[in-house]
Amino acid sequence: MTGLIGEWIAALGAWSWAVLGVLLLLAEVLLPGVFLFWFGLAAIAVAIQSAVIPLPWEIQLVFFILYSGVFIWLARWFDRRRIAGEDTQVLNQRGAALIGRVVELDTAIENGFGQAKVDDTVWRVRGPDHPTGASVKIAGADGAVLVVEALGEDETSEASS
Repeated sequence: MTGLIGEWIAALGAWSWAVLGVLLLLAEVLLPGVFLFWFGLAAIAVAIQSAVIPLPWEIQLVFFILYSGVFIWLARWFDRRRIAGEDTQVLNQRGAALIGRVVELDTAIENGFGQAKVDDTVWRVRGPDHPTGASVKIAGADGAVLVVEALGEDETSEASS
């Protein structure tokens, strides 16, 4: 069987790898995920290499395995860098995602607690006493309670404009 595969690869030369690469890329289109893509690229890389430098099919197979590993490693490396650059630390933590926003109080903060409407949600807020309608800055989140603080001088002028 190995002789038949070797003869087929030798007869087609670089085209055998090009055909395999195209078939793998087409399979990637039909199947979910992004895994066959890297094998398809590796097969095309071997096709280009074997068109330039004729090598025995066993060596071509070794290069296919090496290129596959390199392409998969590069894809994972770039994916890790992309994910690290995203702001995933506040994913599914809506309160934490609101930190830094300035909001107006719907209900005065009395005895440390009040309410503020942020977008379409009314949140319970905790902070220093302020009257209804006062602007406060969200400084943190404690579960479903937003921790607010008074605005600084420069933030007060920005909030009023």
